[in-house]
Amino acid sequence: MPVLLQAGSESPAELFLTDALGAAMPSARVALLEAQAHEGMTTAPELYAAQVCGILLSS
Repeated sequence: MPVLLQAGSESPAELFLTDALGAAMPSARVALLEAQAHEGMTTAPELYAAQVCGILLSS
């Protein structure tokens, strides 16, 4: 099953497990929400939705 892990490019990466989870899950893809912090899905919903649709349509 494809998995999309997202993080904001402006958030401190060392506070999140995104990269570690991505490395542990063979089907996971890590994507950055550029110029966004912790709540990129709220502050940039179009960017968030585009990434989610991208992984769903590529499956």
